[in-house]
Amino acid sequence: MAETTCRVGDVNLPIEATFVDGKNVVVDISTATVTKDILLKRPDGTTSTRAASFTTNGTDGNIVYNTVAADITVKGVYYFQGHAVWGSNDRVTKWGSFTAEEKIGA
Repeated sequence: MAETTCRVGDVNLPIEATFVDGKNVVVDISTATVTKDILLKRPDGTTSTRAASFTTNGTDGNIVYNTVAADITVKGVYYFQGHAVWGSNDRVTKWGSFTAEEKIGA
């Protein structure tokens, strides 16, 4: 996900992570049928793990999670990372980030 700006309380913000190998080549994660998560770190340091879905079928290495009201609760920079387990693989993606701003009048 590219650098994004959203507002505190926004819902249905898609957080997408892509799994790549050491040469930046997309990794097929289609057999990751049990564990697919987005790890979210808020500006206040609290963290949460949210169940993710394949963006398509996993062959493109992408997973996505759409935020709910309890996710974007404070203004500032949020960090996220994808996590998936398939076979003997237990991998995470590079960190991504987005910025949440206060709503006007908040």
